[in-house]
This record gives sequence, structure tokens and C-alpha cells, in this order.
Amino acid sequence: MKKGTKGKIMNDISAWLAGGGIVMLLVTYAVIELVEKIPVINPKWLPALSVVVGLLIGFLFGMTTGTPVWTDVALGGFAGANSTWLDQIVKQFMKGGNNG
Repeated sequence: MKKGTKGKIMNDISAWLAGGGIVMLLVTYAVIELVEKIPVINPKWLPALSVVVGLLIGFLFGMTTGTPVWTDVALGGFAGANSTWLDQIVKQFMKGGNNG
């Protein structure tokens, strides 16, 4: 690792957390948990749906803050993708499930 890289990474993570990235992740996760209960929705589409929900939440977040909208839309997309990961972590470690 280059000298000073660790500090830059920590600053980037801190900026992401302060910028609402964690909020977008948790809101996207909560929405997908609610959508998952709808019997008509095929579970194989939930990862793609979580990205779309993340993009929408990012757009709404960008419209209500002073940050550039496209930056928040991109962060929302990443939050949606990461909410799939978070869902699997919760299922594996908290609920004891084996959902692959």
C-alpha cells in the first residue's frame, strides 16, 4: 500500500458515511425486505430490484440535499447492490438461514 493511501481510504469511507450512503443502504434494505414479503415477486429479481430502488432513493436523496444529483444516484445504485450483500449477511449470521 502506498504511503498515505490508508488515510485517503478512511477519508473516503468517512465522507461516504457522512454523505448519506449508509442511510441509502439501510433504507434500500428495508424497502427490499418489505417487497420480499409480496408473494407475486419472484426472488430471483430481488437483486436487480434492489439496485433500481437504490437508484430511486439516491435520486430522491440528491433532490433534497445540496449534493450533485448524479453522485447520489450512483451512490444509490451501489447502496442497492450492497443491500443484497447485507441481506445475505443478515440471513446467514442473524437468522441462521442458508439461502445461498
